[in-house]
Amino acid sequence: MAAQNNAPLPDGLEIAGYRIVKKIASGGFSIVYLASDEDGNAVAIKEYLPSSLALRQQGELVPSISPENLPVYRIGLKCFFEEGRALARIAHPNVVSVLNFFRANETVYMVMAYESGRSLQEHILRRRDKGEKPLVSERFIRRMFNLVMNGLREVHTNKLLHLDLKPAKIFICVLMVPLFCLILALPVRPLRLISLSFTLCIRRALPLLSCTRKMAIWGRGPIFTA
Repeated sequence: MAAQNNAPLPDGLEIAGYRIVKKIASGGFSIVYLASDEDGNAVAIKEYLPSSLALRQQGELVPSISPENLPVYRIGLKCFFEEGRALARIAHPNVVSVLNFFRANETVYMVMAYESGRSLQEHILRRRDKGEKPLVSERFIRRMFNLVMNGLREVHTNKLLHLDLKPAKIFICVLMVPLFCLILALPVRPLRLISLSFTLCIRRALPLLSCTRKMAIWGRGPIFTA
């Protein structure tokens, strides 16, 4: 099946004790929503919904999956669930908290802490478009990636491997917190790798960094605070 646009869950939908506020991000693998829990706290909910394997029409909750795509869809579903379990075991100030994960609508949902900001790639492109130089200073790069490595150390300690670090997956929140989205692999006996993704957090402010109040959470990588 060719990749297609899947309809998001409707705003205001109640699901497993959470209320969907709006869709905030989507890609070929998942849809991410801003939601609120029963106490009114903002959370990010990531829904497993690969656009090349499943189709959900407007007004529907359960996606349609063809018989030939079902085996691959279920493998991805299991990997997504294992991702949530792996991240939930990590308790570290530089790793975003996975608060919950649950099954509904023939798929799996991961509930994470909610952050706001923009990606490092977007930050660089905005500076380029404004003619600002340097796009990123050496001082900024050194400080940020020192913190990124701190978060990766925790990830590696938990036997996870990062496979795809790049500016588009580094997220900078409005409190000057650089976050980055990771693609990870979880070693599972017998030496089988399950693809993972999540967010790390840097807990100290970086200088000379202008952030907007754009809301987003990718739930795909470590979060770092400078």
